[in-house]
Amino acid sequence: RAAMGGRQLGCRCKNEPDCFRKVLYCFGAVTSLGLFCLGLIMFTLPWSNDTENTLASITQGLAIMMFSTISFLESVYVTNWVRDMFGFLTYTVGRCSYYILMGFYSLPVLDGLQAGATNNSGSVDILKALAWLGIILCFVTAALHVIYFVYRYIQKGRSGGGRQ
Repeated sequence: RAAMGGRQLGCRCKNEPDCFRKVLYCFGAVTSLGLFCLGLIMFTLPWSNDTENTLASITQGLAIMMFSTISFLESVYVTNWVRDMFGFLTYTVGRCSYYILMGFYSLPVLDGLQAGATNNSGSVDILKALAWLGIILCFVTAALHVIYFVYRYIQKGRSGGGRQ
């Protein structure tokens, strides 16, 4: 493992002494999986329904799947590639902003998912349930990041300040 900028590459939780951060990474990974399901639904929507915006749905689905895959990778495993190409995901503030923006971006899709929430047998489709979970967890994960900011601010105040 090589160190870059004082941080270890590899599994996120293995070398992380801060338990609160481990929780953020776990929530981020689950959120990313839910968002990937949302992207998959968006991508396959034109083939399952007659929609007017076929190309828009496909490209939105691909974009959501790409970003959620990258955020999942960064939540689980630290790589130089993600750090170089998507550096905002390597920092707590960047991840918080990402989850807030993805949540707001995905909210309009929620209406479309609610309309087709049940299949013919009356049960809820598991992929749509996971997509809903991903959208809801976007805001929960962002709120946890804000709580973490406050926690770190209080900790810095108790230890006499200093920048990290």
